[in-house]
Amino acid sequence: MQAVILAGGEGALLKPLTLDRPKPLLPIVDRPHLSYILGMLEAANIHRVIITVDYLGEQIERYIKEKDSHIPITIYHVKEFKGTYSLLVDLHDQLEDEFLVINGDCMFDIELDQVLLRFKALESPLGIVARHEKDILGKGGLEVKDDLLQSIVSTPPSEDHDLMSDAQIYYMQKKIFSMMEGENISSIHLDLVQKALDKQIAVHIHEMMGFWAILGRITPYLESND
Repeated sequence: MQAVILAGGEGALLKPLTLDRPKPLLPIVDRPHLSYILGMLEAANIHRVIITVDYLGEQIERYIKEKDSHIPITIYHVKEFKGTYSLLVDLHDQLEDEFLVINGDCMFDIELDQVLLRFKALESPLGIVARHEKDILGKGGLEVKDDLLQSIVSTPPSEDHDLMSDAQIYYMQKKIFSMMEGENISSIHLDLVQKALDKQIAVHIHEMMGFWAILGRITPYLESND
């Protein structure tokens, strides 16, 4: 199994911490945040990783070269960012038949090997790890029934409406590209997932119960170091 880590963001909301350091290399307790993600991928028997970089990407590349990793890691320098799905299209020839996509801003506690086993058994071209928490990213809540995504809801109809939130961890099969051929798709969450629903492609949901935080904002980052 292969994994793609999206790690190209500038980290504008984390300045001044990111003025001279990319977000994935910000320290969490005693080591860079990226180290935790790589450790979890290694524990899940991921055998190859692609890290997409942009802002201060040379620092991430240098860190990987100096790191003693048991997983082959490829650094992909983004030339022009057009969206998370567009980036995967650019990587098409380097991707295997199935792969994980992880937002490099996320910090989480989940057994990825169990997630992979479940999605592989379902034979779905697209799976999302989600959580029962408020949508802090403003990308819309996920209406889920029997572990299948029903819709993306931008505004909950009531306080009691039970929605899940995208945890920014995705399972994909490469055939999703051919299924979306000819479609105008930029992002994974807002475009790809909605197009899959429109085409009546089953989008399976894996609920995560453990810790999750997005480190693209200063408060969650400081809390993660408490």
